[in-house]
Amino acid sequence: MPTHPSDLDAREVLDTWYDQIATPVAMAEGTFDEIVENVIDGTLMIDLPIEIRAGEFEELEGVAEEDLRAWLVDLLRHEFSEHLAWQRGLNGRPADGDRLSEVFDELNARSIVAREDFACCQRCGLLEIRDEDHDGEDEEARGYVFYHEQDTGSRPLYLAYDTPDGSEESRVTLGDEVIEVLRAHGLAPDWNRDPGRRIALDMDPRRVRHGELADYRS
Repeated sequence: MPTHPSDLDAREVLDTWYDQIATPVAMAEGTFDEIVENVIDGTLMIDLPIEIRAGEFEELEGVAEEDLRAWLVDLLRHEFSEHLAWQRGLNGRPADGDRLSEVFDELNARSIVAREDFACCQRCGLLEIRDEDHDGEDEEARGYVFYHEQDTGSRPLYLAYDTPDGSEESRVTLGDEVIEVLRAHGLAPDWNRDPGRRIALDMDPRRVRHGELADYRS
């Protein structure tokens, strides 16, 4: 008789797979129904059964697919409940994650391509971001700033950056400007002006959910 999924430690069993549910909730990306459709039904309920049959999740062997899906939806409800409790505790104060989004908006307006939760890793991000557009007046990008998917939700959060010519001088100049904007928005970056070092932010990246983004089936 297989163990019912609700008796399991979901984070321990699913490991990084759990982040596929937790991260979009924390980052206010998508409504409850959209996460069910895109993440649970569109990804996890396709990939997890394959992995279970391959013996990758022994604790879930023998669990019916309808029970597996119901468990994943319950985990999503739990994440929503925890997230909304956290944001109520802010008592109206802006969340660091929302401050950071404002920083990235300002950088884009300055013709610096800035992306959150971008690319799978730093190496791919540095290549792919050069094909992205900014919102500024300059025709060409003045620089590039991003944090990648593997860093999303981690503390500290690391911001990678680059410039069109990639020179150390231009990278330091860009880093100084990014630091200035971060501080203007109330964040406390850690950077020693070494162009080979990413900018560190010891902050909570979660964002506040509003309106339909805060609705869920409790």
